[in-house]
Amino acid sequence: MFQIKKEHLESLHSLDQEIQVDLTGVSEDDFKDKLQKAEIVVAQNLDGLTKEDAGNLKWLHFTSAGINRMPGWILNSDILVTNSSGVHPIPIAEQILGYMLMFARNLHKFMRAQATTEEWMKDKSGEVFELDGKTVVIVGMGRIGEKLAEYCKVLGMRVIGVVRDVNKHQESRIDKLVEVGELDKVLAESDFIVNCLPLTPETKQLFNREVFGQFKQGSYFINIGRGQTVKEEDLVGALEEGILTGAALDVFETEPLPSNSPLWDMENVIITPHMAGHTPFYMDRVIEIFIDNMKAYLNEEKMPNLVNKQLGY
Repeated sequence: MFQIKKEHLESLHSLDQEIQVDLTGVSEDDFKDKLQKAEIVVAQNLDGLTKEDAGNLKWLHFTSAGINRMPGWILNSDILVTNSSGVHPIPIAEQILGYMLMFARNLHKFMRAQATTEEWMKDKSGEVFELDGKTVVIVGMGRIGEKLAEYCKVLGMRVIGVVRDVNKHQESRIDKLVEVGELDKVLAESDFIVNCLPLTPETKQLFNREVFGQFKQGSYFINIGRGQTVKEEDLVGALEEGILTGAALDVFETEPLPSNSPLWDMENVIITPHMAGHTPFYMDRVIEIFIDNMKAYLNEEKMPNLVNKQLGY
């Protein structure tokens, strides 16, 4: 998924023939030597590397949207940081719709029966419902949230967006927009709650027992944001107590999800291994995003994906 292709290099060189591109993996012997000379680094992370390892670094571009693995020495430096926000909206929004449709049609129950009991469950499948007319709350209206809202409106759903600052959003696809401080006012009217939040000090364990207690009885929780934005034991409690009818989880507090987690055995939980953003077009989009930022960098303009290192996104 992260393969650099010939056409990617050609796109980079089309900006400026003088651009020198080195390809390396962190396991290669010459990685630190190349890093020492690099002005710009495109990487998933720089785990274990120090300021001395990147003496010439001026700009770090993450191939992911989240930057929660950014080393502290970069946080407290003048190094520019950009992310690949915009690479994930289509695959992740499609996967969220997949979760919703599975719950609506009880497909998760049929899949379990097919894999285990081989039981014909027509008389035991429970009630099905339609997404049309249901209310979804999207917590975190970034590019993924915007794409999901677009898809949900096509299906006839009512969409509520939760953001940090309503004054910075002009989202026409949704029915209602509120700030995070008003989250409790919209949870009780929502059939699906979708967590798209990044991990910051403010969002860590935001979804805890108190917040789950404000959910509409029988609602569904979907998390494709960051695992540590949820207090997992409280999520398990909300599922066991019937506050939640089901949950679809792509991210977890500890990854891989430990084998002794009670989530594995819950029939109303869909587990996927942090792959909602996977797509065959991943690096095509990363390079396209990087080039847009490179153009701004070369022209000494503000880069479109510039990260506020203090806010964490």
